[in-house]
Amino acid sequence: MAPEPFPYQRPRRESISRTKAEIGRRQDLRALTEQAQAIESRLRFLEQRIRDIGRKSAHSNFKAFVDSESCVGCGSCLDVCPADAITVEGIAEVDSKRCIGCGHCVDYCPQGALSLHLLNTGYFEHGL
Repeated sequence: MAPEPFPYQRPRRESISRTKAEIGRRQDLRALTEQAQAIESRLRFLEQRIRDIGRKSAHSNFKAFVDSESCVGCGSCLDVCPADAITVEGIAEVDSKRCIGCGHCVDYCPQGALSLHLLNTGYFEHGL
């Protein structure tokens, strides 16, 4: 009977299996990292597109208005306005040139002090 080889001379099957499994995990991790980077890149692109669309919708037929008697100046509207169209000095004020008419301020105002108003566009609809 031949003597058993020293452990460093020939790897055991368990050792080979563990090494293969580790290589597989590293390849999986590498693939997952690449996928995460691709998703992150796509997310940045989509966030920029959303900002661009928000800027382009500045010609909305709606604008936000503040009921000065209901506004308590809490600033909730200020925090959610994507166009930075609101300032709060005592009560909220909306810059109608910057307001994009998205309605976020209306949705988030705890006092219900903001509302959207349809502006007079100068267009009218013909009935048949």
